[in-house]
Amino acid sequence: DSSLNPLAFSAMATYTYTTNNVTDYDAYAKTIALAGVNYVREFINWRDLVANNRHLKKTKALIDAYNANGIDVMLMIQDMPGENARNTAYYEKGNCITYDMNIAYSAIKELLNNFSGKIDAIEVLNEPDDLTEMDTADRYASLLKVASIAAAEMDDSVKISTAGIAKCNSIFAQRLLQNDIGGYVDIY
Repeated sequence: DSSLNPLAFSAMATYTYTTNNVTDYDAYAKTIALAGVNYVREFINWRDLVANNRHLKKTKALIDAYNANGIDVMLMIQDMPGENARNTAYYEKGNCITYDMNIAYSAIKELLNNFSGKIDAIEVLNEPDDLTEMDTADRYASLLKVASIAAAEMDDSVKISTAGIAKCNSIFAQRLLQNDIGGYVDIY
């Protein structure tokens, strides 16, 4: 049971591990398992998911290798579809909390269309407090709720995790918790 093991690894190998040889993925996963780690954090960009490109194929192969070696996976979706009209340049760098929650709902369902039964948890974005918009915590709380509902409809065993917080900004965290996310999030 991975919940009893204090060791986890933020692998992020989809983009940092440069080989495209599937045999190497198994050796990579075996090495992680031999180190006593049975929980990894991987990530995928939304654009790679919908483009069905080499990063999606690599992510699938890596997750298969982790699963074959008894390693549970938290998959972080790094960005979300939808234009952020107030900060298009930031979105183009792959960082956005969408204003359209219908698009976010579809994004989580698409993620699980590809990875249901292979991942233990979804981390929804990364460091959302690093954005400058004043309503970021409110939109992020809405996004967590939408992700939770979409995931429950597709695979109710998948946990939802809040993102890592960049600045330990107590105002952001306080505002997030004021939005009653507790019933929608499994991992903080």
